[in-house]
Amino acid sequence: MRFLNLAITIGLTPVIFLMGTRLLDAYDEGIIATGAMLVSQGWIPHIDFYANYGPASFYLPAALAALAGGDQFGVRWADALLRAITVVYFAVSLKLLIGDQYLRKPAFWLPTISVLLLLASVRFHGYPLFACMAIFFPTAAYLIRNAAGELHVETLLISGLLCGLCALFRYDVGFYQYVAIFIYYIHLTQTKAYALKDTLSKLAIFSASAALLPFAWLLYLYASTENGIGLSKFIFDIITWPIENYAKFRGLPLPLLNSVSVFVIYLPLIAALLVIVDSIRNKKISIFQTLLLAATLLFYLKGYVRISANHILASLIPAILMLAYAHVSTKGFVRHTSGLLLLIFLTSTIKVATVNLTSGITIFAHFRKSVAGYFNEESNDTLSPRASSNPLARANEHYRRMVNQTFLLNMNRLNAITYLRQRVSRGDRFYSGLPQHQKIFVNDVMAYSLLGALPVGRWHHFDPGLQNTHAIQAQMISDFKENTPQYILLDATWENHIEQNDSRLFSGVDLLDEYLRANYVVDVSFGPIFIMKLKAQ
Repeated sequence: MRFLNLAITIGLTPVIFLMGTRLLDAYDEGIIATGAMLVSQGWIPHIDFYANYGPASFYLPAALAALAGGDQFGVRWADALLRAITVVYFAVSLKLLIGDQYLRKPAFWLPTISVLLLLASVRFHGYPLFACMAIFFPTAAYLIRNAAGELHVETLLISGLLCGLCALFRYDVGFYQYVAIFIYYIHLTQTKAYALKDTLSKLAIFSASAALLPFAWLLYLYASTENGIGLSKFIFDIITWPIENYAKFRGLPLPLLNSVSVFVIYLPLIAALLVIVDSIRNKKISIFQTLLLAATLLFYLKGYVRISANHILASLIPAILMLAYAHVSTKGFVRHTSGLLLLIFLTSTIKVATVNLTSGITIFAHFRKSVAGYFNEESNDTLSPRASSNPLARANEHYRRMVNQTFLLNMNRLNAITYLRQRVSRGDRFYSGLPQHQKIFVNDVMAYSLLGALPVGRWHHFDPGLQNTHAIQAQMISDFKENTPQYILLDATWENHIEQNDSRLFSGVDLLDEYLRANYVVDVSFGPIFIMKLKAQ
């Protein structure tokens, strides 16, 4: 069975990869791609560059980039692998919950197909939530498989280590997974009538195991810098600043429930309410429903502030598993309602998948056209004489071109990157910012990865409430003086983007703008993108 799961995962990974969009996302995907490039150069998250994700979010794609031939490929292959793992272990968890007798019935294939379509079509590449789901569902399958027997130390240690691993991708979601499983263990120990002392000892083992990997990472941050400043930077990035500012600068209002797509955002809450009402009515709840209910509600906290279908994915998929289990294990109203909700979810995912997967800008469409071109004799004209006369060399050169041309940028961004590639070498210092830094939404973080250039300093990834403050701009100017780049990119694409939060406000701080105006001059522009060159001294 493990071999079959591995085989299916390996088979699904390239399928999901090919279904991805060719368009590169300058910000969210750029954060991961550039972070992967930086850690491959020896930079350490939090110490050397600002990061609001865990270290594994960068080290995994960095490792795959070394094999796949570039930071963008590393991000996409890691992303596809993690989505494939989630689909496979969602199906494994569902099979363990409902039994083999349902494998050929809608109770199994309807939710499984829905999750596959959703994960194959969501265009939010590199998002660490996919890693967290790829850890949660194998953990859930492991717990379900071992729930019938004695609660061994091995089970506690493995489930705890997986929580810690999840935290290395996203600290908050790893903590939520720990709490969900903690609640599950409390229910399980009560069901098995463990003594209080025995229950506490088992919970302590689980908690210590869950803390091991995050503690080792924090110890590394502390030991890697003088006076433990690395730990202080981590606390600022992950605790101090987000608690004080994230909701204020990134929060979004709850959307009105006026469409099927918006309904999906509220589906986890509806599913949770359905299970809670059923458990109150029957005065009992299974240990598995406890696990899934806790995970659904806790993971929903991740997306609650900046709520969207993408941000609640980690809650949505456990909710689908919970509904499928409820449909099989209950009767009457709950059974029928859970089935109806699963049908609505399938309908919405088919709609999204049909639009995204049939798009002409999927990687699959690009490779299909490229392969067709290989078998077209006219394509020989585009290859070197040596390659066109040698079938193997011709195939290798065609594949290399096909790979190098896989991803797309909009025309202005492509022209800017092409221009800079002739002037900025890999490893050079570079800066990707905004024409004015008093109001910030996002910046082009992907530019660093595409150029192979290193940021001027720690603050390459913009967040409103950070780089538009006096203290951070003063640090950035100091970084400019220490690591002066010859060229910088200032992108006005998002200047008029307005959200219903404080990111729409101007801070009034223009220290950095004055410094850049005094030291750089416009070299060339491509639409809203300005390439600035250091003034002659």
